[in-house]
Amino acid sequence: MTALAPDSSPLAENTDAQTFGHILAAELRRALRAGGHRAAVISACLLGLTGAGVSLLILTALGPQVTRDLGHTLPAEVGASFAAVAFAIAISVSVARENTSGLVATALVLVPRRGRLFGARWLAIAIIGALSAAASSTTGYLLSGLVLGMQPHSGLIAAIGVVTSTLAAASVISLVFFGASLAKNVAASSLVTVAVLVGAPLVLGIAQGIPGLNAVAGGLNAILPTTLYSAATTITAAAPFVLGPLALAQLGLATWAALAGLASWVRFSRSDV
Repeated sequence: MTALAPDSSPLAENTDAQTFGHILAAELRRALRAGGHRAAVISACLLGLTGAGVSLLILTALGPQVTRDLGHTLPAEVGASFAAVAFAIAISVSVARENTSGLVATALVLVPRRGRLFGARWLAIAIIGALSAAASSTTGYLLSGLVLGMQPHSGLIAAIGVVTSTLAAASVISLVFFGASLAKNVAASSLVTVAVLVGAPLVLGIAQGIPGLNAVAGGLNAILPTTLYSAATTITAAAPFVLGPLALAQLGLATWAALAGLASWVRFSRSDV
């Protein structure tokens, strides 16, 4: 699973030489080559570009007022969201498959230090997924600028938008990675991912319309990862520099990922893989 380099054999013999940086670099190379996560990256970027382009076309067709209010930010937000969700779903399958196919056990022969292997696998996927979302967000802002022209503070708004999308994507993808690491098989991993990112918000959204449940459902819905992701990445032209709500939502997402990461690490450190 983990090809450390052409000279991986000496590293395998001397575990002290296997620094976290070496293992992370190996995981990044593995993820980006054929048979790794290259297809997920390409699919995520293509979906992100499509989402940004289609949303810009729709906003333009709705008229100048809507375009002026949302056209400079919404395409980038949609593009980054499409990319992050597409990559997360792909990762939920591939990570669970790696865990159940014996590839992780094989990797532990080369990298006996579980903490370094676990951390490198997670960070490599989080980096690649976050960069895919960042590329989609950047493309969305560039498309909006080319089609609609630049507005006051467009550069700063775009910079804030790209950063928030990148951080939020990293948290969501981390959450999915840790969830997939906890799952016993691919089906369970996929089911949990769809349930958390899609099913739970849908059910709670319906429950908010039921008298007696609306308050509880609304409170629960507000702390779901999907809701927090939306709150953490929504940049509006009307209030581009109100960063408090964005930071709070980012913190909520990071907390979800941290809790899932702790549970995943405890299982990984104690399991026989």
